[in-house]
Amino acid sequence: MHQTTSTPLRKLTAIMFTDIAGYTKAMSVDEKSALMMLHKQRSILKPLIKENRGTFVKEIGDGTLSYFNSSLDAATCAVKLQQSTYDDSELNIRIGVHSGQVLFERRDVFGDVVNVAARLESIAPVGGVCVSKSVFDELLDKNGFDGVSLGLQQLKGVGRLIDVFALKAEKLIQPDLKEYEENKVKPHSDEEVPSVAVLPLENKGKEEDAFYAYGITTDLISDLSKAGKIRVTSMKDIDALDLETLSSTETALKLNVRYVLSGILWKHENMFRLTIEMVDTKDNTLIWADNWQDRWEELPLIKDKIAESLLRLLNTGVIDGKKKDAIQTNTDAYEYYLKAKYKYAKRQNIEDTEIARGLFQKAIELDDTLLHAKLGLGISYHETGDYDKAMSFYEKAAKRAKVLGDDQITGASLNNIGLIYFDKGKNDEAMDYYSRSFKIRKKLNDKHGIGMSLYNIGLIYERKGDYDKSMDYHTRSLEICKELGDKQGIATSLNSIGIIYDRKGDYNKALDNFTHSHEICKELSDKRWIGGSLNSIGMIYERKGDYDKSLDNFIRSLEIKEELGDKRGITSSLMNIGSSYYDKGDYDKSLDYHNRSLVAFKELSDKRGIATSLYNIGIVYYEKRDYKKTIESLERSLTLQKGLDLGQGELVFNVTLYLFLSYKQIGKEFDPKEIYSLIKETENLECGLNLRIFELIEDKSFLETAYKQVLGKANDLEDSEKFLNYPVPKAIVEAWENLQN
Repeated sequence: MHQTTSTPLRKLTAIMFTDIAGYTKAMSVDEKSALMMLHKQRSILKPLIKENRGTFVKEIGDGTLSYFNSSLDAATCAVKLQQSTYDDSELNIRIGVHSGQVLFERRDVFGDVVNVAARLESIAPVGGVCVSKSVFDELLDKNGFDGVSLGLQQLKGVGRLIDVFALKAEKLIQPDLKEYEENKVKPHSDEEVPSVAVLPLENKGKEEDAFYAYGITTDLISDLSKAGKIRVTSMKDIDALDLETLSSTETALKLNVRYVLSGILWKHENMFRLTIEMVDTKDNTLIWADNWQDRWEELPLIKDKIAESLLRLLNTGVIDGKKKDAIQTNTDAYEYYLKAKYKYAKRQNIEDTEIARGLFQKAIELDDTLLHAKLGLGISYHETGDYDKAMSFYEKAAKRAKVLGDDQITGASLNNIGLIYFDKGKNDEAMDYYSRSFKIRKKLNDKHGIGMSLYNIGLIYERKGDYDKSMDYHTRSLEICKELGDKQGIATSLNSIGIIYDRKGDYNKALDNFTHSHEICKELSDKRWIGGSLNSIGMIYERKGDYDKSLDNFIRSLEIKEELGDKRGITSSLMNIGSSYYDKGDYDKSLDYHNRSLVAFKELSDKRGIATSLYNIGIVYYEKRDYKKTIESLERSLTLQKGLDLGQGELVFNVTLYLFLSYKQIGKEFDPKEIYSLIKETENLECGLNLRIFELIEDKSFLETAYKQVLGKANDLEDSEKFLNYPVPKAIVEAWENLQN
């Protein structure tokens, strides 16, 4: 950890730089006259600074540095200085003004804003004033101020591109626009959606400092992804490439982008040095290149200045700097946050997750406004199934973001709260939070966030059984992911569309979507999603009757989830493995896995999961003819389902069916009308359920349907004989043949 002896104050300030043109030459000719020029400048400038509520900081050779509480005060002082010296042929002054977060330390000022103001002064015409867009925007509605645009200028050595304006007023010299063409950068102007790949910054410092480059790169990608209509390659897509063997053009071709940003970062003591290059691969031109140094205290702003420049280049607008400028990020806290992100992203086991959590917590303790740290901590608990702790951090992030006016974090926090309600089976609450998040993201034109909200709303409709609406939302989400080139998002949407086809009974289309999703996940080397896609593929093989393949995929999925410490994923895999053993007729192994899943769901406080596990345990006991335990498990499942929004009631139907079958076996009365009512609300009944309905109400049509389903599955399988000898298919065939004799 970098140690600091004191924390410099950072606040929103306007900086003014002045310089006397030709002073060095004057010194070489007549030193006494040159010194008189300095004295004259000082005598005119200092009263003007005081008059406009500014503070004179120091002289730097023939230049001066001052700061003001507002851009209006700084610009007014600059114009008056030029007007006061207009008729003085000796005082040929250039002035630059910029505003933003400035570091104050020992009566001096430092940082990016100071460097930019100095560069603006250096390109200003003699007798003129150059200001940044942030200053000019604050002057637009003020009387007496006008200006001319000099375009997007490369200000070497400051690490950013600046929209520059020359002020226009009486006795102000105007610039020759031709002189500014050489360093002028033309933003993206084609009709095509701008697309960019931000390659991982190369760490040239110590190996243990790699987290700086990684964290800044991922935050940069995240900011750009939320900026509007812009396609940004995800870090997962980039990590899948061997970048050392590819040129910028080859990289762009593989990632399907036009622009490629690369850079080098290294930290030495209390300084960061950066080199950045931006290539337009359409005509293989270098459109932006710079190298610069930043002080340790500027660490939280490194990513922002690069992001702002990229957004200007891509002509998509800029990050809202005003809110950022109002928040002073603690540098040490930001370092802990970057370390936490790096550790969590590279985690190999649950111990790594705990280390990352400790780092996130330390960042929050040092800076309560570091909202990304709260979200990161919440995500770490959410992904391991600790919903209460996750909810706590999401709610804290949402509440603080609202106070700070950070709509991006508010939208993300609301979405994540919705995810927890969804995982708990509370669909109405989840839909409420998803919809609120969607409205915020739509207002921000956050394409990435909009796609995520559409996806989540689609999940709610799928759970409620409205498959047409679900398909619509997932398809809209998929189209946005394709537009943004978000491969992880594409894989996720394909998986969800596969689930809908599964629900509708179209197993071949479901398998196509799941397999496509799995291939993308492998390409991205994303273990978590590889495990999830294996689980989805296993489900379809189970539906198709290939229980060996389903079991193989479920076991492979479980191994990955155990390696990652993914409690929820582990629980689902245990349940699915138990179902595969049930299908194969190995009831002892099935019962073992379902009991393990029940324990895991209880640890997650997942009532819906508990109800499902109790159902699975109940039907295993039914096959073992232990009707007492069957009834006990199924009645507990039904009790838990009261108050849960389970849509069309598929689980309710399944539990009720087996419960009534058990009642029938022990001679207990039941109401057949209830079964008929539930059948009407249940779609795509599996062959096993159709068999049980026939056994319960003795309606031959259900057995005929079950028989046709079994033959259909058998015809699609290479080893149909093996399938037909599994307990349920065998029972269906025998029952149908007995009925015919």
